[in-house]
Amino acid sequence: MPKMINTERESLESIQIGISLMGKKIDLEMIKELDKVLPGMIHLNNKNDIGLEFCGRELERIFDLNNEEIIKDGFNNLMKIAHPETVQDLAGEIIEYFKEKEHSDQMSFFQRLKDDVNDDKFKWWFTTTKGFGDSSSLLSLSFDIKSTIKIGNQLHKLLDDNLFIRKNFTKFSRLTKREKEVLKFLAIGKTGPEISEILFISKNTVRTHRQRIFEKLQVKTFTELHQFAFHFDLL
Repeated sequence: MPKMINTERESLESIQIGISLMGKKIDLEMIKELDKVLPGMIHLNNKNDIGLEFCGRELERIFDLNNEEIIKDGFNNLMKIAHPETVQDLAGEIIEYFKEKEHSDQMSFFQRLKDDVNDDKFKWWFTTTKGFGDSSSLLSLSFDIKSTIKIGNQLHKLLDDNLFIRKNFTKFSRLTKREKEVLKFLAIGKTGPEISEILFISKNTVRTHRQRIFEKLQVKTFTELHQFAFHFDLL
């Protein structure tokens, strides 16, 4: 097997192992040990403001500072490497998500971060985060898409090109499976009674789903609904 494929598989297996450990009762010393072997970066974020509470070796490299220096002003330092759109679109979403969800739930998302605090260029990273023990901290694993996965170049371009998905991924992810089904039929022009017959649910249930879809997606027109159905491959 070519070395490149071996390396890629090992990276993916390391990511899977790391994610599987998240949420278990692990202490800071274990996080430091994981930081030595996992690709990407491990970090602890405060659940209330997303400020940095612990930084692994990769973040120390990005900031060219040690862990203590970085977390001394954790929130402001995070703002130095996060893209303004990332802060605007994600910070509030993450805070609200963990206010509403169980402590053991996890949230995954794409974000743009600098690879060097002194550079103006941003890279796409994939982050998975969830509650750490019983504290107010979030244990996060972030991976540079382009350097970790072979298809990273294509995915990186897709994320850059598709502004709609990037802007609305979190909203769409809030929909339940049934709400996505209702959204699909609304987008192709089906009426409430027609959807009721197709899905074998009551007309009142369809109305409830429709109301929640509009609220979660924060839209007002069926044209906007169609955009969501189109870009998220429901049609």
